[in-house]
Amino acid sequence: LKGIEVDILDDGELDQDETLLGRLDVRVASVHSKLAMDAGPMTRRMVNAVRHPLTNVLGHCTGRLVTGGRGQSPESEFDAEAVFAALGQAIPDQLFGALAGTSGNLGVGGFDPEKNRAYVMYVISGGGYGGSPVGDGISNGCSTIGISKTTPIEIMEQLYPVLFEEYSLHEGSGGAGEHRGGFGVNYRIRLRRGDARVSMVMDHGRAGPPGAQGGGAGGVNKVSVIRGGVVYVPPHLSKDQDIEIHAGDVIAVSTPGGGGFGPAKARPAAARERDLALGYYTADEIERAFAPAGPPP
Repeated sequence: LKGIEVDILDDGELDQDETLLGRLDVRVASVHSKLAMDAGPMTRRMVNAVRHPLTNVLGHCTGRLVTGGRGQSPESEFDAEAVFAALGQAIPDQLFGALAGTSGNLGVGGFDPEKNRAYVMYVISGGGYGGSPVGDGISNGCSTIGISKTTPIEIMEQLYPVLFEEYSLHEGSGGAGEHRGGFGVNYRIRLRRGDARVSMVMDHGRAGPPGAQGGGAGGVNKVSVIRGGVVYVPPHLSKDQDIEIHAGDVIAVSTPGGGGFGPAKARPAAARERDLALGYYTADEIERAFAPAGPPP
């Protein structure tokens, strides 16, 4: 094979003549300059390069230096999902909608007056997996850091001063598609006694996991803390730390659904009817997202 690594210029164009590139078997496009560019311009730069018809491989996309004679440098910042979605044009038949994220991480730490001890409770949560060419996405799939969907609820209630008031499917969170995304979960924790502080690191607070091949995005991550009847929503939506809570206060979390695969209008009527019968979507949600277009007026 004959190949070359080409530089991705500031605007996403490749730095070699297309006639030359057309004579090669493999073209690796990489960013080598202005690695500290802001995330928005860097994302557009990489997406433009990936969409170039002669690009075969995106090289060392983070640009990070870990060690060596040139020292160290942090990774470049960019929207990885947007870049990876653009890469999908190379393998359209092998794509699937994006999953909920890496893991939903919630920490609650405080002092239990009944047991006379300090504690830290750590909750992991999964979410929806993306739809694929062969079927709908998995609901409440394992987080990508292990094979457990969550810390066992009964054990947490025994060890810590908490009560799980709800653990249910995040209905409506699966991205629309011929094969819809799987659903995330809802859980609701009430502090039974003492005082505590809450921190969380989760994914997809502002935008849901993207779909593939025309599929819709999954539902977003939602977090709220109800303190004395007043609802607090973190400014960063899915990330915050050291939120003070007291006995009776509640933490409510909804994890993201997976992205859909294929056009939503192509979802079979029987599948839409089953989703409605099981309460996965409301009739209005199915009408808006899945119903095929009617005859022209």
